[in-house]
Amino acid sequence: MKPRILLLVGAACLLTAPALAVDMPYAGQQARSIKALSDEDIAALRKGEGMGMAKAAELNGYPGPVHVLQLAAQLGLTDAQRRDVQAIFDRMSAAAKTLGVAVTHIGQ
Repeated sequence: MKPRILLLVGAACLLTAPALAVDMPYAGQQARSIKALSDEDIAALRKGEGMGMAKAAELNGYPGPVHVLQLAAQLGLTDAQRRDVQAIFDRMSAAAKTLGVAVTHIGQ
């Protein structure tokens, strides 16, 4: 009876090992300086990039200033409107860079 139990336990271990590997998509990331951020994520934060966080706003019809600037011609923006949107972007970018540097230094 005991060999049969050992065989069943061994088979269960062999069958669950691949499943465990699939269930560990973050393996190795615990060694990062900021565990939830890759080196690319940290670089993007320090540069004040959006990291795709504007998706919810854009899906609801609210594009960010960089996208408005990219589509200025198609939107028919006047020079004054372009300057206003550029000023908004410049303020946002400066604040994002400051915050990005501050946040990425927390984990170090």
